[in-house]
Amino acid sequence: MNLNLPPWAMMVSLVVGMIGSAGFGGVLKTWLDHQRGKRKQSDEVAMAMAARLEERVKHLEASRDDERARCEAELRVQGQRINNQRLMIFSLLHLFEVPAARRKPMLDAIRTELAGMEAAEGMLIAAPIAAE
Repeated sequence: MNLNLPPWAMMVSLVVGMIGSAGFGGVLKTWLDHQRGKRKQSDEVAMAMAARLEERVKHLEASRDDERARCEAELRVQGQRINNQRLMIFSLLHLFEVPAARRKPMLDAIRTELAGMEAAEGMLIAAPIAAE
């Protein structure tokens, strides 16, 4: 008996014969083992990604804390600078009320105080930068 089957039909019959000889259970077990391996691999990838993200979050939190400390130090310096400028303005306004004979020594004292304030501000500004 000569059956002229197309090539695809012979392939289908060959695959069906192989499945039948190995049994459907063998094919199912192989497929399930493959799926389990893929799931295990994807779980390992996900856990590695989660670990990398946790490390990145820790690094970002540390840099955020450093930035917050630096900004707070800058705000303290700015607040002190504003207070010093206000004090200098009040001192200069007070000079207008003083008689001309007493202005020169007071002006020298104000200049000395201003130089001291600028030196103190320079040290306050340099302290947070040196801490980094």
